[in-house]
Amino acid sequence: TVAKTVSGEVAGLPTGATFSFTAQCTLTGFAPIVTTINGVVAGSGAVILVADAPVGWTCTISETVPALADASYAWGTPQWRQSSTVVVATPGATYARSVNNPITRVTGSLQITKQLADTPPEAMST
Repeated sequence: TVAKTVSGEVAGLPTGATFSFTAQCTLTGFAPIVTTINGVVAGSGAVILVADAPVGWTCTISETVPALADASYAWGTPQWRQSSTVVVATPGATYARSVNNPITRVTGSLQITKQLADTPPEAMST
């Protein structure tokens, strides 16, 4: 299962934004099993990404994040609780993972300098 959260400047996440998760499970000599879940809402609880993954296989989870409100917001580095890679070792086991995506505000600065024409330097104060 995978649970999704978002932190930081969450105002940058548009209302109704959803995430997608893909698991690619592999074992040498076999075709990979690829599963994608779309429409995951942050904070809505865990979703089952792979049901019945074969024991001995390694599953790597990746995600696709939605666009943020505007260019003044940016995604930070995803923070996985546990790893985004799972080795299926026990029959019938559930492997829970969670990922938090921080949002940061991208800012700059503005400096305004006022210069008066024909003003002698001694008349200007600092």
